[in-house]
Amino acid sequence: MMLSDLLVTRLPVGLNRTLTHERRAQVAGFGIVAQEACWQLRQGISPLVRREGVCSRNLWVLDTRLDSKLPWVAPFLKALRF
Repeated sequence: MMLSDLLVTRLPVGLNRTLTHERRAQVAGFGIVAQEACWQLRQGISPLVRREGVCSRNLWVLDTRLDSKLPWVAPFLKALRF
């Protein structure tokens, strides 16, 4: 069976709570948190995107924060445009 549908209920923002990441977030700000979350999202959707031979691929993102105009949302929208 091939993966044809992927449901993302919430963006992975704030999942990394290691001491190293917390320190990086203190120094660099929230941008580093959003950057890592975007990386995790791309890693999660890659099996759906890269799989050849699947005619119908569906990605469902249910997080309403994607509708906001906040600057940290832009990388997620760019990653979801494929």
